[in-house]
Amino acid sequence: MLPTNGGILNEYIEMDVERQPSKTFKLDWDTYRMRGHVDGRDSVKQAIYRIIHTERYQYIHVSWNYGIELLDLFGEPTDFVLAVLPQRFMDAVMTDDRVTGVETLDLSERGRTITARFAISTIYGDFEIEREVAV
Repeated sequence: MLPTNGGILNEYIEMDVERQPSKTFKLDWDTYRMRGHVDGRDSVKQAIYRIIHTERYQYIHVSWNYGIELLDLFGEPTDFVLAVLPQRFMDAVMTDDRVTGVETLDLSERGRTITARFAISTIYGDFEIEREVAV
């Protein structure tokens, strides 16, 4: 994830921006250990998974630009959560510069749990991701 400058520097300085490799450690979700490395589409998928499972503003060591805001949805009516959840998901995921688009595929509720499925478009290809939210 690279910071953007809004094009301000490009007016004054002639420079080429080189994309950094997205190679990172591969997380084994069953054992919660790092095993090997991952790159490309799998790297983005892992990053998105971590973003949507990290509550924004809750950890002092994590940037306030990272994560998703779901905590304040607890106790709200499910109709409200269904209306707000896609935008919150998009805001969280689009902070990664490798993501080019987000589309809501399905929002379903079962009791006080909402299951959301999204299609993510990246510079490495597309994939789907799912997240359950207890409200």
